[in-house]
Amino acid sequence: MPDSVVTISDWAFSECRKLSRITIPDSVHDIGEGAFSNCALLDEVEIPDSVTRMDDCAFRGCVSLERVLIPDSVKDLGWGLFDGCDKVVVYCREGSAAENYCRRNGIRFTPLSEGETRKIVDLQLEDLRHRMDEGKHLKLDVTTAAKDFIIDSSYDSVYGARPIKRFIQSRVETLIAKAIIQGSYPEGATLTVDYDGTSLVLR
Repeated sequence: MPDSVVTISDWAFSECRKLSRITIPDSVHDIGEGAFSNCALLDEVEIPDSVTRMDDCAFRGCVSLERVLIPDSVKDLGWGLFDGCDKVVVYCREGSAAENYCRRNGIRFTPLSEGETRKIVDLQLEDLRHRMDEGKHLKLDVTTAAKDFIIDSSYDSVYGARPIKRFIQSRVETLIAKAIIQGSYPEGATLTVDYDGTSLVLR
């Protein structure tokens, strides 16, 4: 999905039964009615904090959907967002509009705590792995020390996991991009991101 998209149109990806992952760009403000309905293989979604509205039935019938991260920026949540999503758990900040929506509609939710951020980091890194493999056929490994540094540097007690995506983009992806441009790694190589006690480094 291009970064220029502001609105995901009504029913834009409805019935895309082979769609298993989606990266919603930070440019998106609105997710339209039924935008991802009946995407049977879609299992995880992170809503960026640019989004303010999720319209009716946006994820209805996504039977494999298990995790949805909804930031505080989303204030308008339509009816039937997760109808038929029996496995779904919404991750959101305590007291947010998303939590109130879940309570009213009997949807399972987990207040986003610092302990949950590791799962969010893993989700973001998996997306990066997928893009690296598709583009340059490169593999990515991230050490526990590096993940701990990412969490410690990007977690915010108010905004929870929201800054993690930007931190990975600015620190991890930039580090990798520079190495690729310099020709440091041949096709098929594995890049290992580590923490040396001061900053993130490539091994």
